[in-house]
Amino acid sequence: ESGASGAGACAGVVLRDYQADLLAQCLRENTVVSLDTSTGKTLIAIHLASRLHDEFPDKKVVFLSQNVQLAQQQAAEFERFSTMRVGCFTGETSGFCWRRDALDDTLILTAQIFLNALSTAVFIWHDVSLLIFDECHHANKRHPYNEILKQYHTVKSNNLPVPRTMGLTAGLASGRTLGETLVQMQKLCRNLDAVVRSADTSPYFQMPKEEVYALDMDTQSALLYTTLFPIFRQLERMFLENNVISGLPDLQPGSAEYGHWSKALAKKEVSRAASCASNVRLQLQLLAQCLRVFNRCLIILDEISVAAAWKHLREKYAALTEAAGPDMQEKLTVLFLPVLRLFTDADVAALPVRSAKLLKLREVITGEYGKEWKLILFVKTRLSVEMLAEELKGMKFTAQGFTGHGGKGDGTGMPIKRQRQVRMDFAKGKFDIMIATSVAEEGLNISLCNLVIRYDAIPHTLSYIQSRGRARKKDSKFIVIYHNNNREHVNFDELRRKERCMRLAVRILTEAPQSLQSPRSLTPLWDVIIRYTDAERLAPDQTDPALMDLIRDAPKDMLLRTCEQLFGAVPQLEVTKKGPEHAPIFECQITAGPLHLVGKPDLKASRAEALACQETLTQLAQRDLLIPPESKDKPAYLEKRYTSTSPPLEDQPATEMHPKSLLQHLCQSSGYPNPAYDYSVTTDGSFTVTVTLRFGISSPPMEFTSATPCRTRKDAEKDAARAACAELRRRGTTAEQSAVATENTAVADATAPLSTQNTSGVVAAAEAAAGAADAFCVLRDAVVTPGGAKKLRGVPANYCVLLF
Repeated sequence: ESGASGAGACAGVVLRDYQADLLAQCLRENTVVSLDTSTGKTLIAIHLASRLHDEFPDKKVVFLSQNVQLAQQQAAEFERFSTMRVGCFTGETSGFCWRRDALDDTLILTAQIFLNALSTAVFIWHDVSLLIFDECHHANKRHPYNEILKQYHTVKSNNLPVPRTMGLTAGLASGRTLGETLVQMQKLCRNLDAVVRSADTSPYFQMPKEEVYALDMDTQSALLYTTLFPIFRQLERMFLENNVISGLPDLQPGSAEYGHWSKALAKKEVSRAASCASNVRLQLQLLAQCLRVFNRCLIILDEISVAAAWKHLREKYAALTEAAGPDMQEKLTVLFLPVLRLFTDADVAALPVRSAKLLKLREVITGEYGKEWKLILFVKTRLSVEMLAEELKGMKFTAQGFTGHGGKGDGTGMPIKRQRQVRMDFAKGKFDIMIATSVAEEGLNISLCNLVIRYDAIPHTLSYIQSRGRARKKDSKFIVIYHNNNREHVNFDELRRKERCMRLAVRILTEAPQSLQSPRSLTPLWDVIIRYTDAERLAPDQTDPALMDLIRDAPKDMLLRTCEQLFGAVPQLEVTKKGPEHAPIFECQITAGPLHLVGKPDLKASRAEALACQETLTQLAQRDLLIPPESKDKPAYLEKRYTSTSPPLEDQPATEMHPKSLLQHLCQSSGYPNPAYDYSVTTDGSFTVTVTLRFGISSPPMEFTSATPCRTRKDAEKDAARAACAELRRRGTTAEQSAVATENTAVADATAPLSTQNTSGVVAAAEAAAGAADAFCVLRDAVVTPGGAKKLRGVPANYCVLLF
């Protein structure tokens, strides 16, 4: 390493240039250091702790960790790189026996231990000079980090002294868009009372090479997979109807999280369902156990084989049936019947004993790599750890499991001492493969590891970044193996897009001065955001299509939500009326934070407002700054249609009519009845909509179909309407005639009120007056329909305003 050297108790340790720059920043103000894994964040924290210990020798430095393993690891780092006296206290320690007069200079604690010490006044804030949060992206919701910070802000608001704060993370926040990511990062910065700072580490850090294998399940596995899914939904609805749960879980069957939910359901929720009779509760408890069985079956099916999953299912069915009463035996048979009749005895003998994933894993391990590698294999659950360990040992590999220490009561947890021993043995090379659950994702420092395989589904971007960071050796590889059929797996391209979005947000906040990061608004950062998004566009080609649907279907609701989050205030909408009193048009102006926009004029005030909202949202979408609603809120947004006919999103001239409106006008001016719309929907896993337009009564009917299948019905309508308009113009109603018809009117003097009987006379009078000097602009919906003429307010009954 090269660069500026530290001082104080770390005088012998040399920092790299970017580490020295970040240390100088941390000395000036509270800072969140956002750097990739293996780039020396802990070393910066040790130097900062040494400096502040030299400045405030009577106070302590507190370093907070996520779990026992990380606390012990960081304590070893402090002892290695500093001369400070270090004390490590975790849940494994028999009580927190530290005293204010103790000799420890630095305390490495798990978050809950420190929170308990604050609550019992073992600690007071004045005792601490520096508070360091490792993996600080957890400082939200009800995490102990956030509970500690709530007390910190309470003390600070009372003008009492508080310690300096520092955060360490490889991924501060990850949202669905750049705007959501920035909002989340700002919230975390406010919680931590700090600013975000990062640096370019590319000269010192090599990202692992990535390989992705997306495999199709074999036929039998896919059949069992698709048969099990409806059973999950059937059981969930049963629990919902019996008031055991308040809503359907937003979890994917076949995941570890769904297993935790079903376990809690069996143990706690059913017993608390007071509205159920005792016999009903027993039945629901048994059905909750069935959920766990089916969930484990999906996991085994995905990670081991269909043969192992079938064997597990038959064994558990036999055990449940034996434990159940006669009534429940019949219900269990009905529940399991769709699965049990899938395969005959002859079929079972021929079931594959290894899944496509397991075969690919074997190929990757044996085919590409020699003996000089260390592999961490991430799997879903502890059950997967046990089963894969047996499989790999059968392949002549040395493998050990590494799981969390929770669940000691049922014997599934790994004791902390055993965790430490496995980690040390792996680092020393006593075995080649560590099979780990998600507990090993964050912070596990094994410098010899040069191969990481994600054998489970990657749930989110931070998990992707953290697990990839376990491959720390030069020329490492990060490999993802998954089944295409697995609904739990997140699109890998989407993970990469969100990571790129996160890095861009960090760069934006890093450039901003401290005074611009603290407000609850992105308005002070607007110039920086514009500059970065102009240079590195994330949209519109990568914008979530569901967001574009919301822009079209609920523009005002979407704009209100986005502006409240981005700019800290609702947008100001002002609709003005223009034109003559008898034929007004409406225009909407929007002021949203730093944005000011005048929308396209329209005949109706509500539609003009919607057009302006859509245009504002489209500009924000082009910079990936929309704030999408939560998944549970989406139906409400989609149900609230702001306008009956949504305008196109394309940037079109203000005078251009919507294709459907234009088609209706052309049909009327050509003598055809209004067009009829037919819809056909084809489903192959996703919806494809094809629209057919037929029109013509006196003339032969003409049919027009949208050129290509469209994702939404409205898009297909527009496509087909454009094709029909082009044909009508070719047959004599040209674009120029249409423009004249839109811009000119005639006031026809008639002797009787308008009615179906005198429509032809009105039309003739209007034709005669078409070139009158007092012609004025008319609204598009002021047309003569086949059944008669339409009057506008302010026009006498014996006059007709006719769209000619």
